[in-house]
This record gives sequence, C-alpha cells and structure tokens, in this order.
Amino acid sequence: MFATLAAVAAICIIPCSAGYAQAPASPQSPAAPKPSPQARSYSSPLDPWRACDHLLPEAKKCNPIALHACFLAAYVRVSDPYLGGEDLEMMYDCMQQLVQTLGDASFAQILAMERPEVQAAVGCFFDVRMLKGEWKDKGVKGAPKTLQLIQSAPHIDFPLSQSEKDEDHALLLQKFIRYEKKHHWNEYDMWK
Repeated sequence: MFATLAAVAAICIIPCSAGYAQAPASPQSPAAPKPSPQARSYSSPLDPWRACDHLLPEAKKCNPIALHACFLAAYVRVSDPYLGGEDLEMMYDCMQQLVQTLGDASFAQILAMERPEVQAAVGCFFDVRMLKGEWKDKGVKGAPKTLQLIQSAPHIDFPLSQSEKDEDHALLLQKFIRYEKKHHWNEYDMWK
C-alpha cells in the first residue's frame, strides 16, 4: 500500500504542486479547521457522496489517500441499489473536477493504480461525451487517456445500474424494499 501511495505522490507532485508537500495543520493547532455543523450532524459511515465532497479539496491537491477514498466512494455508491439524485450529481461533479484539476494524464495514471472494478465504478460517473471533449461548456476539453482507461475497465452491472434499468428486476433493491415494508424500517433508522 505504501508503494502505491508513494507512486501516486510522485505523479501528483508535478501537476499538483500547490500544497501537496505541505503538512496539514494538527488538530491542536489554532489553524486547524473546525468541522462544519453539517459534518458534525451527519455521521453515516456509508455515505459516499458526502465523503467524496469532504475529501475533494484534498484530492485536488493530489493527496493520494483522498484520491483513493474518492475512487472507493464511487465504488460504494454504484454498489448501492437505491436510486439517487443530488448524491449522484455530486459524484459526477467530483470526478469532473478531479480531471480538470489534475489533468487527463495524471488522473488516468492515478486511476490506473486502482483495481479494475474500482476503475469501472469511477467510469460510471463520467459521460463519454464529456471525456471526448464534446461538452466544451463543461470545462473539460476532452480526456482521452481517462476515456481509454475507463473503456478498458471490465463492464460490471453494478446494483445501481440494475436499478436504473429496471427497478422491478433489480434483485438487491427488491430485497431491500421487501425488508423495509415488512419491518416498517428505513435506512435512516440505523443512524439514530
């Protein structure tokens, strides 16, 4: 693991020299940021979009741990069969910002270090038209190396994809729905 993190750091130092080598402030330091009220009030450990949103500033500085966590957040989210809205939009935006900030070559090289199924999950949060450069107004002028990597990742029919295609035949989603109805339970009850 340390070799992988060192490799990510080596890739990132050149394109993301703005602050990568700078040590973060310690929690006791007066310069350390205080958690926002929103962060304190929400404690779900299985909330990938908030994790990605929280780590995005550090990931944009090429913090290898933050980048890895953002990629894993994508994997966790597509493994969840519940359909989303704002959370999915935020995950799309997060990945697009990372490509813009890090650049196509660096982003693709960092993502290539992840397991193939994680690469496939990250690919779910990109529109191929954007990676081809067909969306000039989105700020990304194309990302051919990222596109090539994502297209070479294995095709995985993640639970989210199954739900998006046909909710009635998404087995994991239907299992969750049956449980919720039978036990009058919802996902938010487990965080009370």
